[in-house]
Amino acid sequence: MKFYLVILITALAFSVSYADDKKDVQSSGEYEKLVEGKKKNESKMYELRLKLIKEDPELEALHRKIMALHKELALRLDKKDEMKKLLEKQKELSSEIEKMLRKRKTENVSN
Repeated sequence: MKFYLVILITALAFSVSYADDKKDVQSSGEYEKLVEGKKKNESKMYELRLKLIKEDPELEALHRKIMALHKELALRLDKKDEMKKLLEKQKELSSEIEKMLRKRKTENVSN
């Protein structure tokens, strides 16, 4: 029991220390730079993946197979009763959101 208590206290101390470090980085503006750099790098990685898939016939074939399997998986999942209920609820929610947006637009136009 003492062992678990020591682990818990150590974990809490680490998390508090990590939170303080994160605040320092955020306040200095470095955080925003890092996040922006990460976004740019992710974008470059995405573009390179697309390029490599287009250029390499083996990668392109593998990508096609994965996409076909993904589509099959989605179709099979959507046939399950629980998923059908959630999909129907999603349609209803989307419809209600659209109605509210249209109502807001007409109210804003009339004002």
